Amino acid sequence: MEAGISHPWMLAAGLPLPLIPLLLAQRAGARRRILISYLGGRSSRVVAILGYARAIGILLAVLAASGVYIVRVTWIPASGVSGEVLAEVPALHIVLVDDSKSIGPHIGETRSFVESYLEALGPKDRVAVYKFHMRVEEVCSPGPPQGCVGNLSMIRGASRYTAIGTALGYAATVARATGLPIVVVLVSDGANNMGPDPKTVARGIDEGNVAVALVKVGEDPRSILEELAQETGWPLYKLGSNPPPGVLADLARDLYKEAKVEAASVDGMIPIERRDYTPTTILLLASLVLLASSKVTGP
Repeated sequence: MEAGISHPWMLAAGLPLPLIPLLLAQRAGARRRILISYLGGRSSRVVAILGYARAIGILLAVLAASGVYIVRVTWIPASGVSGEVLAEVPALHIVLVDDSKSIGPHIGETRSFVESYLEALGPKDRVAVYKFHMRVEEVCSPGPPQGCVGNLSMIRGASRYTAIGTALGYAATVARATGLPIVVVLVSDGANNMGPDPKTVARGIDEGNVAVALVKVGEDPRSILEELAQETGWPLYKLGSNPPPGVLADLARDLYKEAKVEAASVDGMIPIERRDYTPTTILLLASLVLLASSKVTGP
């Protein structure tokens, strides 16, 4: 079980506050010790105790204000999981987009599909978009999907080469750098003509927390995507020629849900992490009790 705080700045700013009642109690005790020494110092001890109680009460209030929580994990069946629940699962989406000349006639629907996919992502998802030809180039680094949309114009379809194996190998390297579930979406016409054999590279990235989906653009007869899908078992989606915007959006949402469920599920179950702020409530109540009691019994 993990724990954390929502507002660490509150903790840093409030830590000096408990020192104030301790200092006041010390000074008050010193004055009263002179005036009522015949009581054997009992009054000064009472003042000190009350000062400690107030200090602890303030410390607990500071902890409560910082938002102390524990993380509880609930496992739910992956089958039939709702979109709202799936949105609570963080994942990293690696989108690989063919930037070769052969995809040029379909560059409009290619960008539209990628944009629709970005719009389908949940608030806890992160995405990285790369274009590939003979090598892989970054379109946008891992981050919120909103920051990627404006960079899609970098995908122009201007290269002579398509290296699908190189792109998949690059995605495998990025995937190993994070502990999140990984969704890899490769968008291409499939006319591979450079780089390592995609089927050989695919064997190295077919891991438990990585889901790969292939999206074929157009009808290029040289496409290897059908063969790659059959070899690996990865799902293959087809955009076709000049699909309506609504079809692209529906396809993007379906791909997102199916791939994310596959990446996030373990033995048919999906872990959902939720923050439980019960510790904050307990700290707040304890703080109120200490501060109220020291106020009632104190001078």
